[in-house]
Amino acid sequence: AATRMRQRLQEHWIALRIALLQGIADRGLAAETLPPLDALVLGGEAFLKAMEVPGRTRLLLLDAPAVLGRDEVDAIDSLHAARTLREGLVAAMRAGVIRVLPVDALTQMLSAAYDRAALAIESGSDPAEWRAILKAMLEGLAA
Repeated sequence: AATRMRQRLQEHWIALRIALLQGIADRGLAAETLPPLDALVLGGEAFLKAMEVPGRTRLLLLDAPAVLGRDEVDAIDSLHAARTLREGLVAAMRAGVIRVLPVDALTQMLSAAYDRAALAIESGSDPAEWRAILKAMLEGLAA
């Protein structure tokens, strides 16, 4: 069961990364040409959109940690969504757009916020409310 869960998790993380890039490209943009804060906001919105695939939120955020354990799921996530978020935060800090903060802790905190938003949206909460709150959180980091 754990081996199959790892395979499914990897498949979904890869699909999620592709969806993140596609979500930005669908707006006629390239992630590397966006101002760093805009890239973070759009990346977060694309993450939430990608999590709308039926079963994805449950698999990535509930089932996988239950089967594999939090540490293994975090290790896999560090290669995918968390890595993308961390890279965006580092770019924004280097550009002086957001305050310099401990990047690993900030990545974990924001990742948890996005995961919670995905779970709430899947349960029927208003996506616009969650997107507005997450955008405000990112903008609150402005230098």
